[in-house]
Amino acid sequence: MTSDKYWEMFHLIRGDIESAIASHTAYFKIHGLGADRNVLQKYNRSPKFWQLNVHALQTTFFISLGRVFDKRKDAWSIYDLLENTVEHVGWFSKAALRERKRADVSRGGKDPDWLDGYIANAWEPSRKDLEALRYAIVPYAETFNRYFQPIRHSHFAHSGKVSAEDVSELFGKTKIGDATDITRFLYTLIFEVWEIYLNGRKPDLTNYREYDVYVKNLNDQIEKLVLGLP
Repeated sequence: MTSDKYWEMFHLIRGDIESAIASHTAYFKIHGLGADRNVLQKYNRSPKFWQLNVHALQTTFFISLGRVFDKRKDAWSIYDLLENTVEHVGWFSKAALRERKRADVSRGGKDPDWLDGYIANAWEPSRKDLEALRYAIVPYAETFNRYFQPIRHSHFAHSGKVSAEDVSELFGKTKIGDATDITRFLYTLIFEVWEIYLNGRKPDLTNYREYDVYVKNLNDQIEKLVLGLP
């Protein structure tokens, strides 16, 4: 795989992750705002629109998350991204980072004064370090496969021959917290891979700051739209 192909795959998968987060966030934000009597009256004035909206958000969530964890050979997934991250550890080396920084900031063939110190302090992963990212996703993939994939396959991706009661039972097994945990981890993982490459920063898969900022921005936009705020 070439570097260009890798980053094409990276951005495709990142797009699916962000789509899953956005639809999940919007779905529950819209429901939550409905607790306000004035907002509920607004929903009731055009109920078909809001029903269609929440159905579309729910469908987008399950389809997008399914794409991230897709195991088909003819589709990119988070597994392909992590496998190729491990296989191309050289792209994340200090030498490669130096060349990227030099290309970004060098003028007239002269390196900036700060470059040597920056590279010296940068984190350089080993293959084992990057393999740890593959292992870290396992519990989240298991949760998806156990609770969310059956709903995707039988209700959203296909017209499954299951009863409404069966579908309801499948939904009953899911937890909002599980969906949040999965998408939060995926967003953090993809952000940290980018930071290793771009800045030589050691990943911290427990630092959810960027995810929190992303979700807050989404919630703020949804609230302004629903409430009619400027």
